[in-house]
Amino acid sequence: MTDFFRDPILYAITGSLIGLFAIIVAVAIYLLQRTRKALQYEVRSFLPLVNTGNKNEEKLKILFDGKLVLGAYWAVVRIINSGNVPIESRDFDRPVMISLGEKTRILSTEIAGTDPDNLQPSVIIHGTKIELMPLLLNGGDWIEIQVLASEPEHMPKVEGRVVGVRQIKLSGGERNATVFRLLLALFIALQLIFLSIVLAFPAYSIALVSGYAISVIAFLLVSVINRGLFSWKLPTST
Repeated sequence: MTDFFRDPILYAITGSLIGLFAIIVAVAIYLLQRTRKALQYEVRSFLPLVNTGNKNEEKLKILFDGKLVLGAYWAVVRIINSGNVPIESRDFDRPVMISLGEKTRILSTEIAGTDPDNLQPSVIIHGTKIELMPLLLNGGDWIEIQVLASEPEHMPKVEGRVVGVRQIKLSGGERNATVFRLLLALFIALQLIFLSIVLAFPAYSIALVSGYAISVIAFLLVSVINRGLFSWKLPTST
C-alpha cells in the first residue's frame, strides 16, 4: 500500500479516476433532475391482416361493413408523456393527430389501453387521420390507440402542437440524445485526464497515448451503437 502512494503515476491516475467519477455523477444527476416537457409515441404494432406471402392471398377477402377492403392493416400506437411535467388539456394548441397517409382510408379506431386506468381519452376519425381529444397527461401517462386502415402509405406518424413541446417524436430520440450527452461529457473528461498525465509523466507517454487512442475508438464505437439501438425503428408486434 505504501509503494502504491509512492508511485506518482498511479497516484495521479487514481486521483483522476475519482475526479472522473465525480463528474459522471454530477452530470447524471443534472440530466435526471432537470425539468423536461415531452410527448413521444411508439408504434407498437403495424401489420397486414393478410400475410402477403400467403399462397391463398388472392382467394381471401376482407369485408368491413359489408364492403370489400383492400390492403387492410392493423396498427397500435402508444402516445406517452415522456417528460416529468404535466401536459394539460389547455396546452394543446393543435390537436394530436395520427396519420398513415393522405390517401389512406381509416376504417375504425378505438382506445386499446391506458396507464393509469382512470384516464378517459377519446379519439375520432377526422378525414384520413385520427384525432386525440385534448386531456391531462401527467408524467409517465400513456394511451394506446388501435387503428384499422386500408392501404396505408406509411407507418403511423403522430403530429400536433403542444405548449412547451418542440416536436412529438418517435420514442427513443430523447433517450438517445441524453445518452450521447453523457458519453460526450465522459469522453471530454477522459481526454483531459490523459493530457494532464502525459504532460506530467513524459516517460510514460507511449502507453498513455495508446490508452488515449483506445478511448477515442471506444467512444466512436459506442456512439455508433447508441445511435443504432435507439434510432433504428422497425414495425413491431405485441
